[in-house]
Amino acid sequence: MNITQVIEGLISKTITKAEEEILQDTRYIPTTLKKLSTLASSLGDPEYSQAIYDLSEKIKRDSVLSDEFIASIRDLGLFFEGQNFATFDEHRLYDTIEKLFGVTPNEPIIIKRETLQFLKDKINIDISLPNNDIILDNIFAAPIYYLKLKQEAESKLSSRDFGNYKAE
Repeated sequence: MNITQVIEGLISKTITKAEEEILQDTRYIPTTLKKLSTLASSLGDPEYSQAIYDLSEKIKRDSVLSDEFIASIRDLGLFFEGQNFATFDEHRLYDTIEKLFGVTPNEPIIIKRETLQFLKDKINIDISLPNNDIILDNIFAAPIYYLKLKQEAESKLSSRDFGNYKAE
């Protein structure tokens, strides 16, 4: 993985956590949106940060908008627009995400003994099972999440220095 994929994964974990917060208790939508506004600011996108903050203020005053927002999250999930990761402070980003959402890059993964037993029975092989669950510590795992990266077309150059072009 490169650093951008790690950051995308970390942000996707954060957005998943924010989605859970919103759906568990809708009274905290403005609070969660303000935390996402801070995240956008940490990524160096003040305009997007302000747009999220403004949305949080509108949702506080408009119950219909709040209901529509919740319905859209239930139907489509929560979306977050990440800026080009060329100009940001990764340590500030990690600190912000951990402080606001309690999300860290690495975490333990637990493999239940029952899962291993099921796999053993399904594959039908003779292996010894551990007495307890297996805990793999310090693993980076993140949900697959789409991030729309804001990139200017002017900064993208593509060319070929040899070969014929074939029109189809």
